[in-house]
Amino acid sequence: MLTFLPSYLLAQIDFENPPWEIGCDTAVTQTDMNMCSGKMATIADSIMIELFKKNLKYYQKLVNEMDETPESDYPLEDEFRLTLTTLEQSQESFKKYRDSLCEFEAAKWAGGSITPLMVNGTFLSATVDRIKILEAEYEFNMNK
Repeated sequence: MLTFLPSYLLAQIDFENPPWEIGCDTAVTQTDMNMCSGKMATIADSIMIELFKKNLKYYQKLVNEMDETPESDYPLEDEFRLTLTTLEQSQESFKKYRDSLCEFEAAKWAGGSITPLMVNGTFLSATVDRIKILEAEYEFNMNK
């Protein structure tokens, strides 16, 4: 089965013109702003997940190669396994952190109509920060 990835998942992200910027500045009603900001957050989250998977795949490949190589030829085996494990743990920790940030933001707005917009903005901001980290990690590994 062929899968076609959007171009922003195949190359570095242009943070001056990010793919999650979908024109929400033209939304007029609170409902439209809430919905559009939710779409932006969803796009960024999808990109983050794909970058995480790319990094995970890279480290899984290293671990698999080590499994096929005699121990004496791979003195860093434990370090690569630890890196793979900590990458997975860091992603789970990030999601919990991001959820806490969003809960904190929601509490400040006490359920007002602007709450979704503010929570989506917090979600987006945290996710973009994580995208930058995951992208830098991937780029570093690809340029070794």
